[in-house]
Amino acid sequence: MPNQALVNYIVQQLNNSFKQEAISQHLINNGYKQQDVLEALNAANSTIVQQKSASGTSNATQQPQSLQTTTFQQSSSQKPQIPQTNILQANPQLVSYITQQRNMGFSQEQIRSYLLKYGYQQQQIEPALDSVFHPNAMNAAANSSHITHLGAIVVSIIVLVSVFSGAGIFFFFNNAGEVPELLDYRLDVAKKLFSPGETLIFEARMDKAAGDDFDVKLTHTVYDQEDNEIESIDETAEAQPRIASRMELPDNLKPGKYTLVSIGTYGEDDSQEVKASFNFEVQAKDEPSTKTDEEKKDKIETPPTTQKPSQLPDKKPAQQTTKPDTPAQPSSQAPSSQQAATPSSSNKSSDQQSSQPNAPAQPSPQPDEDGQKLNLDSIEADVRTFASDTNKISQAESLCKTLTTSRERDFCYADIVEVSKQKQFCDKIDDSYSRDVCYLNNFMGQGDYSVCDIINDYELNLACKDLAKRNPPIAQAVSQSSAASQSSGAATNSNNSSSNDIAGENTGNITTPENNSTIDNINNSSQVNTNEV
Repeated sequence: MPNQALVNYIVQQLNNSFKQEAISQHLINNGYKQQDVLEALNAANSTIVQQKSASGTSNATQQPQSLQTTTFQQSSSQKPQIPQTNILQANPQLVSYITQQRNMGFSQEQIRSYLLKYGYQQQQIEPALDSVFHPNAMNAAANSSHITHLGAIVVSIIVLVSVFSGAGIFFFFNNAGEVPELLDYRLDVAKKLFSPGETLIFEARMDKAAGDDFDVKLTHTVYDQEDNEIESIDETAEAQPRIASRMELPDNLKPGKYTLVSIGTYGEDDSQEVKASFNFEVQAKDEPSTKTDEEKKDKIETPPTTQKPSQLPDKKPAQQTTKPDTPAQPSSQAPSSQQAATPSSSNKSSDQQSSQPNAPAQPSPQPDEDGQKLNLDSIEADVRTFASDTNKISQAESLCKTLTTSRERDFCYADIVEVSKQKQFCDKIDDSYSRDVCYLNNFMGQGDYSVCDIINDYELNLACKDLAKRNPPIAQAVSQSSAASQSSGAATNSNNSSSNDIAGENTGNITTPENNSTIDNINNSSQVNTNEV
């Protein structure tokens, strides 16, 4: 049995030209069950059909009235209709409502979007908006019908007062003070392979229902495979689509697989909760990495091609005499996912033989027999090995260029930067956000704040500049310290030369400790505080 009060409310809103979808969504947002709303909608539709059959044809030209009372609907139906002119007339109720919202600080676009969401048509909204935000443009139309419609406007204003003092307040402001629901919460991370002591930068993404702004308390916790807590940080942020966060991994973190779990609480007494997580892996320091099977699942497989790609050279030159602009090919087959991350004995012997003249090299990675091109998993170990040698870094870049997808190339360039710390390879990353994370992970975290000017992401840019203000660049601070040291040394020499006149003063004794303290302070200030981002 449908709720009769709910049926009557829906009938009233349908008579006022609101759409069923808008009414249904509004009721569900305010706590009604979907099944109850559907039953009430069906009953309301039956009631309206009965009303139309009893009263004859309805007046198709009647303007939609926002939540009018039944008494005014009956009285207005007995009055003759006012002739309409060819000029679009602004609905007085909408004009009054828009004026009120404008005075509260809402923009024209915000009011338009809100009215469209709740079922008003564009041809109803625009004249009302123009009359409020562009009154001079509406003077001619208003003057032509001002006297004729004066009585209707006065009556409409009276009704409007009752609407906003009663049911109108319920409809438009029922959500005031309530915390909207977070519809979705997820985490994005640019890479999933880290070293101990590295900064883990990720992004929390939130989708919330329409309503007032509110804060979310976030707790980010890292767990190992035995669910032991490794590290945890707390932060409070306003619920918004993108929130940049960072966490420093411990220097003594053991290699293995870990999970970051983020829990957000909000609402009255933190009664509502959202949760998201992602897995990542920590490798031993200074070891070439290979991807795990789990991380391979996250990769987009390279689709097969109808033709075999051009083959890489089977062998590289016996001696390292290639020009820098001629990229050489990798010297050994990349280890599979079942192999250990450390270089194999065959690779070591190959490196020993490469120093001898005319030593044959191992075959370079070849495409699969079915015609698939190389993927990142098969060449990543070689890329990182070449990137660690400045003379072979062009070979690492050449391997990255053989990858067929932009996403894999971005990961490949990020590997080069992580090993070589050469900024120009961050510039080659196509995805804007991944490129920004590359700057943050490898340069800003080391105190190089010059990258702030080339970071495009709004939140990451602000975080970078904020850290730059708190922690001056190391090079600049050390330069200032060096200048202070030289100045102090000059003063010491001057004092030594005039020691006969100034007895008992020894400024040279305070020079060295003071400079050491300055450098120590600089080093301490360069440490990144995870809570500041």
